Amino acid sequence: MSEHELHIKALKKVKSIRRLYIHMSLYVVMAGFFFLLNIVTDPFDMWWFFPILPWSVIISMHYIFVKGIPGTNILSKDWEEEEYEKQYEKLEAQHFLPEQKYLKTGEHLAYTELSIAEVLELRKMQQSGEKLGNEGF
Repeated sequence: MSEHELHIKALKKVKSIRRLYIHMSLYVVMAGFFFLLNIVTDPFDMWWFFPILPWSVIISMHYIFVKGIPGTNILSKDWEEEEYEKQYEKLEAQHFLPEQKYLKTGEHLAYTELSIAEVLELRKMQQSGEKLGNEGF
């Protein structure tokens, strides 16, 4: 990952955390407002937590989506990226041919002095020669 991509990723993460903190601040202010409104209008009937209760669930979900489950890394963006990498590597291992593994790393095959790119080019030439009636080989 390039430095520019890391910068953009970090910036997105900071913005999502900033939105969470704004949401939490608004929640605290509105909870205080509802509590004061309840005390002023009818101090013997405590209704202020009814509008706050669903909002508490929503803000808890917002926190989990941004930061993950507290005390763990589960369900955070980092966990999601790590899980994606694991699944991708698992699928890649199942579907890649041995030559493609070497092609990714740029290593040479053990049984030849040619690189995998050269081996693949040679195979293409051999196949095109077979199509032409083995004129080239």
